[in-house]
Amino acid sequence: MKFDPRIRIEGFSEDLRPHYAKALVVVAPLAVSAGTNIKVLEALACGKALISTSFGCQGLQLNDGHNVLVRDRWDEFAEAVNELIANEDLRRAIGAEARRVAESRFAWGQIADGAYATYAIVAGTDHLAHSIAPSWRGGGGCISH
Repeated sequence: MKFDPRIRIEGFSEDLRPHYAKALVVVAPLAVSAGTNIKVLEALACGKALISTSFGCQGLQLNDGHNVLVRDRWDEFAEAVNELIANEDLRRAIGAEARRVAESRFAWGQIADGAYATYAIVAGTDHLAHSIAPSWRGGGGCISH
């Protein structure tokens, strides 16, 4: 199969961050989904403008036009890719909001705090859950350290 010369197929990579760093946009054209879409979370964490489908964003509570572009028809998906490539301001705005969402909702510290609060409720000490919940905060680069 012959590809457009602008398209590169990479082999296995131990660290995807350099690839994300070079990308103008990230696409996740998923027609079906099962489980957490790590590729979507990685794009958010790396502050990249993302185009996906409703399947790709399922369960993540993302907002179309704010921190992702969601397109389920392939012609609209392609148009969204072209729009983000052509519009640097929109690309940067969506990427910045994507990173903010990743840090505020999907960082390890946020997940750990939520788990701690849940365990406190299950243990019957939910009155302590918010007052003593530890905070495991990280930072820098893509959240997937």
